[in-house]
Amino acid sequence: AAAEPRAVAKIAATLTAAAETRAQQAEIARLRNKNQRQREEIARLHHDDAELESALEERDAQLAAKNQEIARLHERERAAKKRRGAADSATGSSVALKTRQDARLAEVKQEGVETTERLGQALQRQAQDAATIQLRAGQVQRLREKLQEVETGMECAICMERVADTALTCGHCYCCAEECGSSIVATCPECDRPVTGRTKLFGDVFSVEGLADV
Repeated sequence: AAAEPRAVAKIAATLTAAAETRAQQAEIARLRNKNQRQREEIARLHHDDAELESALEERDAQLAAKNQEIARLHERERAAKKRRGAADSATGSSVALKTRQDARLAEVKQEGVETTERLGQALQRQAQDAATIQLRAGQVQRLREKLQEVETGMECAICMERVADTALTCGHCYCCAEECGSSIVATCPECDRPVTGRTKLFGDVFSVEGLADV
């Protein structure tokens, strides 16, 4: 009759340890999925940043071409002035040419202003994307720290090398490997209760090893 309460307590402790292990496994799976989504988001932001850099280079080239066009128009304007002074008979046509050149020059200048505005907007978006990437990197770092905390909570408290996969009678868990002193302890190192039995815990508790290095 006295053994029955101990057996019930042992079963309850085993069930509690198993429930805690399952909860840890669920938390690890959730954290792994969240980490994967954030890594994909960071990869997408890097890809968008590369595309933006390419677009900026292309727009810089367009702006340089516009500046060259403006220089050519100025040169043509100076040449036209010389021709107007040398040929009075061509005054009417020179005025018309000057009018067309002025109109074209105004168009090119306006295009240059618009290109400069677009470049400024693109640089602003690039700065915003860089800030977003930095924020994502901080979130990933905090996620890694959380995973490290979970892993540390599952380590054997004696050898600090293996996963605690065996529950003692009191409910505390150790690895109980032959190389670890926890396999021969007579009392629990944490609560000092006598060890009357050990229960092997099963599940994907080893799947977090190396996850913090991602």
